[in-house]
Amino acid sequence: MAARVRPVALILAASLISGACSDSTSPANAELDGSWGSRPIGTRFAVGFDLRWLADIVTGSGTYVVFATTSPCSGAAGLTGNGSVTLSARRGGSNTVHGSLTFDTGWQPTFTGTIDGTGGTGTAIDGSLVNPDGTTCPLDLFEGPVP
Repeated sequence: MAARVRPVALILAASLISGACSDSTSPANAELDGSWGSRPIGTRFAVGFDLRWLADIVTGSGTYVVFATTSPCSGAAGLTGNGSVTLSARRGGSNTVHGSLTFDTGWQPTFTGTIDGTGGTGTAIDGSLVNPDGTTCPLDLFEGPVP
């Protein structure tokens, strides 16, 4: 009887180990690498990034441009003209992103979002900026050319 249990136990253990080591993120990281940008709707400024996705880490740098002097994002009040911005975030589960944007003015809101799509043009991150005072404003990012 013990001889019969041992092979089953080995097969079960091997199955659990291989499942634990598989990549559970979808879309895959390589499908998300590249250009991402926003539309200046709601925030009155736009950002563009070159993002790199490696395991659960998302990083990138880019630029911003301001289209109006007022913004519903309280921290964006100091943004004028254009400048540089970086994103540093973690990917949680298969489709969430949480981290921060750092603007050259010193403004550093939290960025949080949900990936919508499978990678490539048309994929989006339905995102928001969260200011230190708790106010939020939308910042959706789109992969590829901004629609």
